[in-house]
Amino acid sequence: DVEILIQSLPNTLTLPFEAIREDAKGNKYIVKKTGKTYAKSPVKVGVESVTEIQILEGVINGDEVVVKGFQLLPKNLQNGT
Repeated sequence: DVEILIQSLPNTLTLPFEAIREDAKGNKYIVKKTGKTYAKSPVKVGVESVTEIQILEGVINGDEVVVKGFQLLPKNLQNGT
């Protein structure tokens, strides 16, 4: 596989695709961890690459975001209901 960089976005916050969830209405969200609790947080996304997606709103640098293990979370956090 070959990936060709066609756009460079300095100072951009990105997350792996696996971290982005979508509810039944098509709204994108992530699951944040704060202390011992987990909560859905809506996100606005931008440019996508093969492995990552740009986060325009909803996450700040330093937030703890669930990337793997969604099946271990309560159902409402897994599927956005």
